[in-house]
Amino acid sequence: MRFLLVIGFFLAFPYVVNGTESRGAANVPNEHTILPQGESVASLTSRANDSSNSQEIRARAVFTLFARHIQPGSSVSEVHRVLTDTAWLKESDLQGLRILAGWVPVEFTTEDTIFGIALFPMSSASGWSPWVIYLRLSGHIQDEEALKFLRGAPGMEKTKLLEFALCFPSPPNQTGRIEMYSPKGLRVLHETGGHAD
Repeated sequence: MRFLLVIGFFLAFPYVVNGTESRGAANVPNEHTILPQGESVASLTSRANDSSNSQEIRARAVFTLFARHIQPGSSVSEVHRVLTDTAWLKESDLQGLRILAGWVPVEFTTEDTIFGIALFPMSSASGWSPWVIYLRLSGHIQDEEALKFLRGAPGMEKTKLLEFALCFPSPPNQTGRIEMYSPKGLRVLHETGGHAD
């Protein structure tokens, strides 16, 4: 079952698996995020949790919380200072990726655990969304523990958010964009031939 879940995440990103392999990828150090700055955590959280907003508006709000307010290497308390109300997680699909069946935009190690969060899938049956966040959390942890970490629950003090990646939808006939955040800074992945911004 886990193997199928991993495959499902990759089916959502054909430009990741196929684009980088067949046409080459460029990692641009110190690139900038395309997400806006200056918005408060409270405003972004409100927009993310408002089910009357579109999937794109809500997903961009969650992406901006990560990109503008969370640092790689953060502890559970540091993440909880930003993710103060994670009601949006109830409408998203978090799955651990423990069997690697392709490429992921965060480092895959034997010491840590990678999770994918499909934001606001159109169908709860498929769990598919074009807006996905990949997280690498320290240690060997289960899905329930990852949710506890994101919600700031007690008992996750030893866990760290080591890095994360924001995978934007791929517009028709265009290249998708992935923003990868690690302690080394932000890198933007795109196919050779131009930026996705």
